[in-house]
Amino acid sequence: MKKQSVTFWIGAGLAGVILLFLVIGCFWTPYDPEAMDASMKLAAPSLAHPMGCDPFGRDVLSRIMDGGTITLLVAAGTVLLGAGLGILIGAVTGYFGGIADTIFMRIADALLAFPSVLLALVVIALLGTGEVNVVLSLGISFAPSFARVVRGEFLRSRSLGYVQAARLAGASPVRILFVHILPNIRPVLISALLIGFNNAVLSEAALSYLGIGVQPPKASLGSMLAESQTYLFAAPSLCIFPGAVLILLVLGFGLMGDGLRTGRK
Repeated sequence: MKKQSVTFWIGAGLAGVILLFLVIGCFWTPYDPEAMDASMKLAAPSLAHPMGCDPFGRDVLSRIMDGGTITLLVAAGTVLLGAGLGILIGAVTGYFGGIADTIFMRIADALLAFPSVLLALVVIALLGTGEVNVVLSLGISFAPSFARVVRGEFLRSRSLGYVQAARLAGASPVRILFVHILPNIRPVLISALLIGFNNAVLSEAALSYLGIGVQPPKASLGSMLAESQTYLFAAPSLCIFPGAVLILLVLGFGLMGDGLRTGRK
């Protein structure tokens, strides 16, 4: 088995375990994630509460399962929006070229000069906080990177034999773009989606950590890390468990994307 295949499957295993854990949180959690119990304030991990309780007596395991699900949904929405815009712009500019290509790519270059979180901060400042606005802000900021990747692949593919044959057969530009070329860049696109999802998870966690992402009383992995920093020594489990879930999730998707990327070389 090739090295990149091993890398991919290790990442898939890590991501799969964490995803299963978080998807279960969509349907069941041991306790109500928002239920408070003053008698369990900062309780240490136990059989009743395997990951302990937070400063408000809320079960940390239940909040990780619930908050991690929110993080996943925001990241998925971000990638769908960013990839949708990026694929459309990249396909059109890469295939047709011309003045539209020059204008859109210069705009993309300007946007890529700024970190995605910084661009998201600007959009959130205009739209306000909340999950929907986080998806909109991150999706818009991620679109240029997807457009860059797709444009490069369409530039390379538009002169290949199968595209020339489709033109001679009378296929329309739309059919050539989305029926002939797009399926043939699938490996590159899947790798970009995995890395984009990885970055979206980190960006959502960063925004929630700063207090401008998912708003209380809802949980997210980023907001839980922010809440835990005051209790690093009194209750280190508050930081360790959500941090471990975030690290393993990001590591899993990162290894999958890296495995696909190196496997094409």
